[in-house]
Amino acid sequence: PFSRQKTVKSTAELEVELNATYAFDAITEAGANLVPKSGAGLQGLQNLGNSCYMNSVVQLLLSGTIPEIAKRYGGDKIESHTNLQGISAKSATTDVIVQTTKLASALTSGAFACPESDMESTDPKFRLQPRMFKHAIGGDHVDFCTGQQQDAAQFLQHFLEKLDRAEKKAKKTPFSSSLVSFKTTTRFVCSSDKKIKYHDSPNETMISLPVPMEKATIIEESDEQASKRQKKDGEDEAKPIPTITFDTCIDFWAAEKTVEDYRWHHLDNAVAPGTSQTKFLNFPRYLIIQTQRYTWGADGSWIM
Repeated sequence: PFSRQKTVKSTAELEVELNATYAFDAITEAGANLVPKSGAGLQGLQNLGNSCYMNSVVQLLLSGTIPEIAKRYGGDKIESHTNLQGISAKSATTDVIVQTTKLASALTSGAFACPESDMESTDPKFRLQPRMFKHAIGGDHVDFCTGQQQDAAQFLQHFLEKLDRAEKKAKKTPFSSSLVSFKTTTRFVCSSDKKIKYHDSPNETMISLPVPMEKATIIEESDEQASKRQKKDGEDEAKPIPTITFDTCIDFWAAEKTVEDYRWHHLDNAVAPGTSQTKFLNFPRYLIIQTQRYTWGADGSWIM
C-alpha cells in the first residue's frame, strides 16, 4: 500500500516552530519584580502540554477583556446559568456553548482564584485545566486535537467560527464574533489604462499587521539606562533598541502598494502592473491585531 508523507511546512507551522525556540523573556518581564494577583478575571489556566496558544486566546476572549462576551458566557452563578439549562449530561461534554460557559464562568467568577494570602498554594482546586473545552473546540480539527504546539491566530479564527455555528443553532444573536468582525476593500488601479476596480473582503475577525522595520527609529538612552539593560540581558555591550509606533504600522498597511504580474479581466486576463490600496469598510467594536513578527527575507529565510 502507498503512504503519504508531509515534507513541506506551512507558514503557520514555521511560525509555531520559531515561537517555540524564541527567548521571549528577552522582550517581556525578564528581571522585573512582578506582584502576584488573584481574583475574578485574574484566573490563570494550566498548560495541558503545548496548549499556551489556546490559553492565550481564551484569556483574550473569555476572561472579561470583552465585557459583552463575559456577560453572555461568564458570571458567578454557574449553577443557574441560562446556557446550561436543559442540557443532557451526555451532550454537555461536546457542547460548545456549555464548555465555553463553564470556562468563562470559572475565569470571571473568582471561584477558583487562589487566595492572595497563599499565592504559592499548590492545591489542585485552584488550577483550571480546560481539557473538556479543548476537546469540544478542537476535537474534530486535524491540528488542534493533537498535543502539539499550534498557531494562536489560527485557533482564534477556528474558535470564533465554531462559536458562530453553535450560537446560530441556539438562536443567540448577535453572534459573539460580530464584536470583532470587519470588512476591508482594496482599490486596484491598472497601470496600462488607469482603470479602477474594487474588491471587498469577506468578514474578517483579525487584522494581520506588518511591522516595517525600515521605518523604525532608535531612541537614545542615557548611560544609566543602557548600563541597566546591559546588565539585565548579560551582554558585553548594550545594543540599541529599534522603536516603531503603532500609527506607523497602520499607515504602512493602508499605504498604496505596487502589484506586479496582476491579471486584469478587462484586458482579457493579460498581465500588467498596477497599484493597490486597502481600507476598512467598517470598524469593529474591538479590533484584534496580529503583528507579523516574521517575514521572508530575499534569500528565502525568516527575518524577525
